[in-house]
Amino acid sequence: MKTVHVIAAIAILGCGRHTAVSQVESVAPPGNLAGTAHLLLLGTDPAGVISARPRIKSVEVRGGGWLLANAVVTPQLELTETGQAWTLTDFGIPEGVTEVQFHVIFDGGSYDLQSESGDLDTTCADIQLTGQVARILERGHAVIQLDIEGSLAPAAGGMKLVPQVVLQY
Repeated sequence: MKTVHVIAAIAILGCGRHTAVSQVESVAPPGNLAGTAHLLLLGTDPAGVISARPRIKSVEVRGGGWLLANAVVTPQLELTETGQAWTLTDFGIPEGVTEVQFHVIFDGGSYDLQSESGDLDTTCADIQLTGQVARILERGHAVIQLDIEGSLAPAAGGMKLVPQVVLQY
């Protein structure tokens, strides 16, 4: 995988104020597709984290003004399996589209550390990234790499997910 810097900022939406990604069927844009791709999520650097199991509430891929995908392929992940990049969704890319926007919303989860276990607070853990279509088409995927140790922060009653991510192709 080639590492690139994230062109779009990760957006953590206002806590408790964000709305869920729409759950309508994907709309196929007119014309031909430049290709198809997968959006994957990979946990990295678990350090002292034994297990981190977030649930995926919704995933949305948009490009060229079109909703390209919103079906969640893998609703629960085990991020400490660092050799496993989990498929979040699959999408087609219309010809002429140069960038796609990814929006991932989590829905709670759980964690295990050496000293404690508990619920994972994901209320402010949305991820929004922009990917370059030319780079995505090189290998047929975009991979969100989430730094596990850097993304878990102590919170009242457990741990909070504050995603620290890099987009790779």
